[in-house]
Amino acid sequence: MGEFFSFFPEKMIAALLLAGEVSGDEVFARLEETWGPLDYRSGPFDFTWTGYYGAEMGEKLTRFYLSFEALQNPETLAGLKHQSNRLEDRWRLPSGRRVNIDPGLLSLGRVILASTKPADQRIPLGAGVYGEVTLIYRGGAFQALPWTYPDFRAPETLAALAAVRGIYKGQRRALLKGGFPPKS
Repeated sequence: MGEFFSFFPEKMIAALLLAGEVSGDEVFARLEETWGPLDYRSGPFDFTWTGYYGAEMGEKLTRFYLSFEALQNPETLAGLKHQSNRLEDRWRLPSGRRVNIDPGLLSLGRVILASTKPADQRIPLGAGVYGEVTLIYRGGAFQALPWTYPDFRAPETLAALAAVRGIYKGQRRALLKGGFPPKS
């Protein structure tokens, strides 16, 4: 019989997509009010990977990759997705969203993104939210999977997530030195 252990806290990330007229500083401030201080912000990068968001958000979109200082219990991912959807509503116009926030969790071995859309490779987490392993870490770098979105395969994305992984490694080391996980 296996033993049950607490999940190791993971690094919260967010892939942020902004319509041209939205102030990034305003969005960053609101995200920090919700999830605490950022410890990494990439970009900005022009989002040219797909036209999927064009009808709703416009053609000039900007991508940022963010991470937050506070580590999260992996069990919170569905709740983080609900929070991100509520945050998106702050900038919503009658024509649609102006901000898209895709929260996820980064561990040493993978990146998981939260989604409200079902797909064969997505696992139900609860409350209408699915989790998808989007990247795995092998051979010293993040590797794409057959379903990985094109923007998550991009060199600038992989570099951003590698930088976040470096931050997380330091945080993880500190937790381990501090006695996490607690001994039973």
